[in-house]
Amino acid sequence: MPLRRGRKGNLGLEVMPLIELALPSPDGQRLLSDRHGESVKAISDALGESLGNISRLQGWLTQYAFEAVVVALGSVRLIKTEDSGLFYFDDSDGELQPPDFRVVLRDGTQLLIEVKNVPPASLEAKVRAKDMAAAQTYAQATGGRLLYAHFWSGMGMWTLVDPSVFNRVGSQQRLPFVDAIKANEMQSLLGDGMLATEPLLTFSVAMDPEKEKLAGNDWRALTIGGVELRSAGQVITDPDK
Repeated sequence: MPLRRGRKGNLGLEVMPLIELALPSPDGQRLLSDRHGESVKAISDALGESLGNISRLQGWLTQYAFEAVVVALGSVRLIKTEDSGLFYFDDSDGELQPPDFRVVLRDGTQLLIEVKNVPPASLEAKVRAKDMAAAQTYAQATGGRLLYAHFWSGMGMWTLVDPSVFNRVGSQQRLPFVDAIKANEMQSLLGDGMLATEPLLTFSVAMDPEKEKLAGNDWRALTIGGVELRSAGQVITDPDK
Protein backbone atom coordinates (compact mmCIF):
# COMPACT_ATOMS: atom_id res chain seq x y z
CA MET A 1 0.00 0.00 0.00
CA PRO A 2 1.47 3.41 -0.97
CA LEU A 3 2.54 5.70 1.85
CA ARG A 4 1.57 9.36 1.75
CA ARG A 5 3.35 12.21 3.44
CA GLY A 6 1.98 13.45 6.75
CA ARG A 7 2.01 17.10 7.71
CA LYS A 8 3.87 19.25 5.22
CA GLY A 9 5.58 21.26 7.93
CA ASN A 10 5.86 25.01 8.25
CA LEU A 11 9.30 26.60 8.00
CA GLY A 12 8.24 29.47 10.26
CA LEU A 13 7.35 26.98 13.00
CA GLU A 14 10.08 24.42 12.34
CA VAL A 15 12.81 27.06 12.66
CA MET A 16 11.72 28.05 16.17
CA PRO A 17 13.25 25.03 17.96
CA LEU A 18 16.55 25.83 16.26
CA ILE A 19 16.75 29.06 18.23
CA GLU A 20 17.17 27.07 21.41
CA LEU A 21 20.23 25.44 19.83
CA ALA A 22 21.49 28.56 18.09
CA LEU A 23 21.48 30.94 21.03
CA PRO A 24 23.52 30.74 24.22
CA SER A 25 21.55 30.19 27.41
CA PRO A 26 19.04 33.07 27.74
CA ASP A 27 19.92 35.65 30.40
CA GLY A 28 16.31 36.42 31.20
CA GLN A 29 16.67 40.04 30.16
CA ARG A 30 16.61 40.02 26.38
CA LEU A 31 13.69 39.00 24.22
CA LEU A 32 14.23 36.47 21.43
CA SER A 33 13.20 39.14 18.92
CA ASP A 34 16.12 41.26 20.08
CA ARG A 35 18.53 38.48 19.14
CA HIS A 36 17.30 37.86 15.59
CA GLY A 37 20.64 38.70 13.98
CA GLU A 38 22.49 36.52 16.46
CA SER A 39 20.19 33.58 15.69
CA VAL A 40 20.52 33.95 11.92
CA LYS A 41 24.32 34.06 12.12
CA ALA A 42 24.50 30.99 14.34
CA ILE A 43 22.21 28.98 12.06
CA SER A 44 24.09 30.17 8.96
CA ASP A 45 27.44 29.22 10.50
CA ALA A 46 26.12 25.77 11.43
CA LEU A 47 24.80 25.21 7.90
CA GLY A 48 28.14 26.26 6.42
CA GLU A 49 29.94 23.83 8.70
CA SER A 50 27.68 20.95 7.65
CA LEU A 51 27.99 21.74 3.93
CA GLY A 52 31.77 21.67 4.31
CA ASN A 53 31.75 18.31 6.09
CA ILE A 54 31.74 15.60 3.38
CA SER A 55 31.28 12.78 5.87
CA ARG A 56 28.25 14.47 7.42
CA LEU A 57 26.71 15.14 4.01
CA GLN A 58 27.18 11.50 2.97
CA GLY A 59 25.53 10.37 6.19
CA TRP A 60 22.61 12.73 5.65
CA LEU A 61 22.11 11.58 2.07
CA THR A 62 22.26 7.92 3.12
CA GLN A 63 19.73 8.53 5.87
CA TYR A 64 17.16 10.04 3.54
CA ALA A 65 17.91 7.50 0.81
CA PHE A 66 16.86 4.83 3.32
CA GLU A 67 13.68 6.76 4.07
CA ALA A 68 12.92 6.93 0.34
CA VAL A 69 13.46 3.16 -0.01
CA VAL A 70 11.05 2.39 2.85
CA VAL A 71 8.42 4.76 1.44
CA ALA A 72 8.79 3.24 -2.04
CA LEU A 73 8.41 -0.31 -0.71
CA GLY A 74 5.19 0.74 1.04
CA SER A 75 5.10 -2.21 3.42
CA VAL A 76 5.03 -0.31 6.72
CA ARG A 77 2.39 1.76 8.47
CA LEU A 78 4.63 4.68 9.37
CA ILE A 79 8.18 5.99 9.20
CA LYS A 80 9.22 9.07 11.13
CA THR A 81 12.50 10.83 11.93
CA GLU A 82 13.36 9.99 15.54
CA ASP A 83 16.60 11.83 16.21
CA SER A 84 15.39 15.44 15.99
CA GLY A 85 14.38 17.76 18.80
CA LEU A 86 15.49 17.93 22.41
CA PHE A 87 14.58 15.42 25.13
CA TYR A 88 15.10 14.87 28.85
CA PHE A 89 15.80 11.51 30.44
CA ASP A 90 16.68 9.69 33.62
CA ASP A 91 20.33 8.71 33.20
CA SER A 92 20.32 6.07 35.93
CA ASP A 93 20.34 3.40 33.19
CA GLY A 94 23.10 5.10 31.22
CA GLU A 95 23.27 7.41 28.22
CA LEU A 96 20.50 7.51 25.62
CA GLN A 97 20.95 8.07 21.90
CA PRO A 98 17.92 8.22 19.58
CA PRO A 99 18.38 6.31 16.31
CA ASP A 100 17.54 7.95 12.99
CA PHE A 101 14.04 6.57 12.38
CA ARG A 102 11.04 5.04 14.07
CA VAL A 103 9.20 2.57 11.84
CA VAL A 104 5.82 1.01 12.66
CA LEU A 105 5.07 -2.25 10.87
CA ARG A 106 1.61 -3.39 9.75
CA ASP A 107 1.25 -5.55 12.86
CA GLY A 108 2.12 -2.62 15.16
CA THR A 109 5.73 -3.69 15.83
CA GLN A 110 7.93 -0.69 16.63
CA LEU A 111 11.38 -0.56 15.05
CA LEU A 112 14.10 1.97 15.78
CA ILE A 113 16.57 2.11 12.92
CA GLU A 114 20.02 3.66 12.81
CA VAL A 115 21.26 4.23 9.25
CA LYS A 116 24.92 4.05 8.24
CA ASN A 117 26.89 4.37 5.01
CA VAL A 118 29.80 1.99 4.36
CA PRO A 119 32.57 3.38 2.10
CA PRO A 120 33.04 1.70 -1.30
CA ALA A 121 36.39 0.12 -0.43
CA SER A 122 35.20 -1.38 2.87
CA LEU A 123 33.58 -4.75 3.51
CA GLU A 124 33.15 -4.13 7.24
CA ALA A 125 30.92 -1.66 9.06
CA LYS A 126 32.02 -0.16 12.37
CA VAL A 127 29.97 1.41 15.16
CA ARG A 128 31.33 2.77 18.42
CA ALA A 129 30.32 0.38 21.18
CA LYS A 130 29.22 3.20 23.48
CA ASP A 131 26.96 4.62 20.75
CA MET A 132 25.30 1.24 20.22
CA ALA A 133 24.80 0.83 23.97
CA ALA A 134 23.18 4.28 24.18
CA ALA A 135 20.89 3.44 21.25
CA GLN A 136 19.91 0.14 22.87
CA THR A 137 19.09 1.95 26.12
CA TYR A 138 16.89 4.36 24.16
CA ALA A 139 15.13 1.46 22.45
CA GLN A 140 14.46 -0.21 25.80
CA ALA A 141 13.11 3.04 27.24
CA THR A 142 10.75 3.66 24.32
CA GLY A 143 9.58 0.11 23.61
CA GLY A 144 11.15 -0.37 20.18
CA ARG A 145 13.47 -2.92 18.62
CA LEU A 146 16.82 -1.48 17.57
CA LEU A 147 18.15 -2.35 14.11
CA TYR A 148 21.03 -1.10 11.97
CA ALA A 149 20.55 -0.33 8.27
CA HIS A 150 23.73 -0.16 6.19
CA PHE A 151 24.16 0.97 2.63
CA TRP A 152 27.17 -0.88 1.26
CA SER A 153 28.07 1.69 -1.36
CA GLY A 154 30.64 -0.53 -3.05
CA MET A 155 27.96 -3.19 -3.62
CA GLY A 156 24.99 -0.87 -4.03
CA MET A 157 23.11 -2.96 -1.44
CA TRP A 158 21.12 -2.35 1.74
CA THR A 159 21.13 -4.63 4.77
CA LEU A 160 19.12 -4.43 8.00
CA VAL A 161 20.43 -6.35 11.00
CA ASP A 162 19.99 -6.77 14.73
CA PRO A 163 22.79 -5.45 17.00
CA SER A 164 23.48 -9.05 18.08
CA VAL A 165 25.01 -9.72 14.65
CA PHE A 166 27.89 -7.34 15.36
CA ASN A 167 31.18 -8.51 16.86
CA ARG A 168 32.74 -6.53 19.70
CA VAL A 169 36.37 -5.61 18.99
CA GLY A 170 37.83 -3.28 21.59
CA SER A 171 35.80 -0.07 21.68
CA GLN A 172 34.01 -0.92 18.42
CA GLN A 173 31.18 -3.10 17.24
CA ARG A 174 32.04 -4.53 13.82
CA LEU A 175 29.87 -6.05 11.11
CA PRO A 176 31.44 -7.91 8.15
CA PHE A 177 29.51 -7.70 4.88
CA VAL A 178 29.10 -11.49 4.72
CA ASP A 179 27.47 -11.56 8.18
CA ALA A 180 25.21 -8.66 7.25
CA ILE A 181 23.96 -10.49 4.15
CA LYS A 182 23.28 -13.68 6.11
CA ALA A 183 21.27 -11.86 8.80
CA ASN A 184 19.60 -9.30 6.51
CA GLU A 185 15.98 -8.52 7.50
CA MET A 186 15.18 -5.94 4.81
CA GLN A 187 12.85 -8.37 3.05
CA SER A 188 11.10 -9.93 6.04
CA LEU A 189 10.47 -6.61 7.84
CA LEU A 190 10.35 -3.92 5.17
CA GLY A 191 9.23 -5.85 2.08
CA ASP A 192 12.46 -5.57 0.12
CA GLY A 193 13.18 -8.13 -2.59
CA MET A 194 15.79 -9.21 -5.10
CA LEU A 195 15.47 -9.99 -8.79
CA ALA A 196 17.34 -13.11 -9.83
CA THR A 197 17.69 -14.87 -13.17
CA GLU A 198 19.49 -17.89 -14.51
CA PRO A 199 22.73 -16.91 -16.26
CA LEU A 200 23.36 -15.68 -18.81
CA LEU A 201 21.02 -12.69 -18.89
CA THR A 202 21.30 -11.05 -22.31
CA PHE A 203 19.67 -8.09 -24.01
CA SER A 204 19.68 -8.25 -27.81
CA VAL A 205 18.79 -5.60 -30.37
CA ALA A 206 17.75 -6.80 -33.87
CA MET A 207 17.89 -4.54 -36.90
CA ASP A 208 15.26 -4.47 -39.66
CA PRO A 209 17.15 -5.52 -42.84
CA GLU A 210 14.46 -4.07 -45.10
CA LYS A 211 15.00 -0.57 -43.73
CA GLU A 212 18.79 -0.55 -43.98
CA LYS A 213 20.05 2.40 -46.03
CA LEU A 214 23.37 3.71 -47.30
CA ALA A 215 24.33 6.93 -45.56
CA GLY A 216 27.52 7.80 -47.48
CA ASN A 217 31.19 7.37 -46.58
CA ASP A 218 30.62 3.64 -46.08
CA TRP A 219 28.11 4.36 -43.29
CA ARG A 220 24.76 2.61 -43.08
CA ALA A 221 21.58 3.86 -41.44
CA LEU A 222 19.84 1.10 -39.49
CA THR A 223 16.36 0.83 -37.98
CA ILE A 224 15.72 -1.23 -34.88
CA GLY A 225 13.32 -4.01 -35.69
CA GLY A 226 12.96 -5.52 -32.22
CA VAL A 227 14.59 -6.37 -28.92
CA GLU A 228 14.87 -9.55 -26.87
CA LEU A 229 15.67 -10.28 -23.24
CA ARG A 230 16.91 -13.82 -22.67
CA SER A 231 17.60 -15.79 -19.50
CA ALA A 232 19.67 -18.95 -19.91
CA GLY A 233 19.03 -18.75 -23.65
CA GLN A 234 15.24 -18.55 -23.29
CA VAL A 235 13.36 -15.46 -24.49
CA ILE A 236 11.49 -13.78 -21.64
CA THR A 237 7.95 -13.03 -22.77
CA ASP A 238 6.00 -13.00 -19.49
CA PRO A 239 5.68 -9.33 -18.33
CA ASP A 240 5.71 -10.48 -14.69
CA LYS A 241 9.09 -12.23 -15.02
